[in-house]
Amino acid sequence: MKHLSVIISVLFSILCIGCSKEDFDTGKTNDIQNEHSLRLLVYTPNSETVLNTDLLGSIEAYLFKEGVLSDVYKNLTVDKNGYTTISSLAEEGQIYFFVNTGKLLNGITEEIGRLKENELLATTISSSSPQADGEKPVMTGKADLTGSQESSTQVLLTRAIARIDLKIADDADIQINRISMDNIHCEAFLFPQNPVSSPSGAALAKIDTTFDTPLSPGEHTGLVYLYEQVGDGIPVELHGTLEGDPVTLSLALPDTIHRNCIYKIKLFCGDNANLQASISVENESWETEETITAKPSSSILVNSELSTLSEGAYLSATKDTVYLPSKESTSILVLDKVPEDAEFTIDGTTASITPYTETRADLQGKKFLVRTSWKKPGTETEYVYLNMHSKKQPEHYSGRLVIVQATTTTFKGELYNHLTNTPPYNIHFNKYIDSVLGQMEVPKNCEVIVSGGSWLRAIPQGEGVYEIQAGYKPNDPEANGSTQECVLTVNGPNGIHETYTVTRLNHGLPVVLMGDTYWCRFNLQGNSKSFDDQITVSESETIGDLSAYFASCSDEEFVRLTGSQYKGRYAQGMNLKYDVSVSRFYFDSYGALQNPAIIGNGPVNSHCPDGYQLPASKDFEHLLKSGAVNYTLNGAPVNYTTGSGRPAVISAHSRGDVAWEGGLLATANYIQIAFDENSLVLGGLGHQFESSKPIASKVLWATISGGNKSWTHTGTTAKAEDHNANKSRTVRCIKTPPAFIIEE
Repeated sequence: MKHLSVIISVLFSILCIGCSKEDFDTGKTNDIQNEHSLRLLVYTPNSETVLNTDLLGSIEAYLFKEGVLSDVYKNLTVDKNGYTTISSLAEEGQIYFFVNTGKLLNGITEEIGRLKENELLATTISSSSPQADGEKPVMTGKADLTGSQESSTQVLLTRAIARIDLKIADDADIQINRISMDNIHCEAFLFPQNPVSSPSGAALAKIDTTFDTPLSPGEHTGLVYLYEQVGDGIPVELHGTLEGDPVTLSLALPDTIHRNCIYKIKLFCGDNANLQASISVENESWETEETITAKPSSSILVNSELSTLSEGAYLSATKDTVYLPSKESTSILVLDKVPEDAEFTIDGTTASITPYTETRADLQGKKFLVRTSWKKPGTETEYVYLNMHSKKQPEHYSGRLVIVQATTTTFKGELYNHLTNTPPYNIHFNKYIDSVLGQMEVPKNCEVIVSGGSWLRAIPQGEGVYEIQAGYKPNDPEANGSTQECVLTVNGPNGIHETYTVTRLNHGLPVVLMGDTYWCRFNLQGNSKSFDDQITVSESETIGDLSAYFASCSDEEFVRLTGSQYKGRYAQGMNLKYDVSVSRFYFDSYGALQNPAIIGNGPVNSHCPDGYQLPASKDFEHLLKSGAVNYTLNGAPVNYTTGSGRPAVISAHSRGDVAWEGGLLATANYIQIAFDENSLVLGGLGHQFESSKPIASKVLWATISGGNKSWTHTGTTAKAEDHNANKSRTVRCIKTPPAFIIEE
């Protein structure tokens, strides 16, 4: 006998339209000219339920005569009364119906005269998760046409799966987060077997279903689907919380799981408010049987007084589950009421469990040493089971202790991206960073505390969700690349205690607050992305009034402080050079940087160190105004109103005959802008527009504009103008708006 095995790839399909019968031997229709109606009914012992369109997708049928495939009928339809009509149906043989099989039958030959009936009956289906989509399970049925004198035949269809439901009593203060089952057959026969059996060597699987929203009191249907199978009290574990405390409830399904049945788990409060459970097989258009009561399986209980739990470890209210911290830990568990003939086995590897022996016998139970290693935040919860067996029946366990190691914390955003891959799993930003770093998600009854520094804070966003923010301290003299450190601590009512160290490099540029924007005090130079190439806060403090300093400092110092020039998207700055042969000032590397894209069309942080960005046109308008600001070089200060409505004063100054590399730069100008009791100096050496030409005195400021527009200034005017990408720019950046200012 040939055994056919096919894998379910699609359990459900859309309703097909039309009806056809094919003769695969000859391509001709059968010469028997009668019509036969078949009424498809969903099988229940107590009623006849018509197969309606809500339950079905595709329908096909196989007709066997004398044990050999005779005809195949595809794309069948039913009317509102459940009838399907097949033309030219011979009134002899066995006809098999398949509903919602999708690609299930693809592995079966449909060649007339070749497929044997016993081969079809031996066909198996397999899936590690035989889920049905609530309303359209795979169904099969059979009718015997031999000797029938009727024009209509009833076909009873049965679902190929069983369904697990859950009912939680209204007065039970419990929520279920997860259902798990071990050693579940994930292979079954396509047609029911009498008695129920599974294919030889059928694979076993663990079903572990986690619910996005915990199941609260009420009815919950279609939580798990199973193939029919025979076991020895199939174990089920319900994980959740009882009166706010973690709890694991163990119980057992009936030994035999029948297809087309609903197995309802009922949770209710018994005497003394103890949680109890039962299993029943319900009649909800599925097959009904007598109610089967199943008590929760006996659990191993931990003696809380005699046990020694590590920091962060705790017991469930029922004392049958141990919750271990995510960090390294060592606990000693003392078990209560362990029979003398008890033996133990261990399932799982997240924790090391070994017998703990002392010089004298334990009077009240067995002892075990439990050790855990570090667990990275965000990884899945892991379980270890300490199973108790009787020496007389080692194949059956008489109790089970559940040991859980879970990380209470999940990181998102930059926090997760910079989480170390090795214990103790801290968060290291090997750079400067501020503003929103990401989110921490912790259990709803836990809180996040920040300690060790004022640059980090945790802002509650809802139950169990915190936004982690890093702050900015303007002109911090310690912003020299040193490491800053803070500690995030997760505390909870059950002793949950996790700590994570967060570090960043404390970098900063000297700034001036102009209105609502922190403007950097100096132009960028060298590698514009590197803090190491820029003027530090400490040096800025020694310079003092920059306008006065420009008027009195050496030529060499003036050139240094006016910074580098930048062409296109290149972050490496160009420096001032003098060609004696042609008496020309130019910027080195200008000719080598070909076809640059304009700075103003790039990202806002393209030329700036971490935490800073290029100013947009609007930023310049708030500093100056929309349109031109006119003034006189080395003349009297000019009053104007900024684009943000502030009264301001601007004055223009020049530095003539700047000596550099044997040449004299005729003039370099700078402007000073003052309002709100603060002032900002903008100055530069000009720009280069062609490789062979000398530099021009007009200063072009790199501007985010969405086009070729750049803000400029000369000895008489500051305004926005269009300039092509080939022209070099001076870069003055602003501070990217931070989440908060550190004011200590």
